Amino acid sequence: MVGLGLAIKSPVGPTIKKIVFERTGCFGTCPAYRVTLTPDGTVTYNGLAYVKRKGVFRGTFWAYDFVQLSSYIDKIGFSKFKKQYTRNVSDQPGRIVTVVTDKGTQVVTEDGASGPPEFWALCNAIDGLTAEVRYGNAEAMTATGKTSQKRKP
Repeated sequence: MVGLGLAIKSPVGPTIKKIVFERTGCFGTCPAYRVTLTPDGTVTYNGLAYVKRKGVFRGTFWAYDFVQLSSYIDKIGFSKFKKQYTRNVSDQPGRIVTVVTDKGTQVVTEDGASGPPEFWALCNAIDGLTAEVRYGNAEAMTATGKTSQKRKP
């Protein structure tokens, strides 16, 4: 993987340093997990409930994918999204996207698929990217100093 520095400067907006995506559970078997993406191509996954992989795992992805996500975040006007989108339904999973930039942190929460289509697309892009990662156990990787294999092009 080619290192691109500590953060990626978007051509339009502020420098994005971290993207965090979380799916929250429901009263049933909705998967609950959190992924954290960084510009150097590191992803940290924390499986919480109703997922194949429970616990904390790390892997890598192409840093260029972070550049693309950052560009998309700017393009859709993420910084202008409402802080929360909600419906009056009690048993719906939620999605939370947190974008950390050099200007601050913005958190957008959605309950029950109530956000704009651009938010839906961003969540699905993150899901797609992280689904292709080969994860290793975070504790074992820290102890050995090894990282998981990079995603193949």
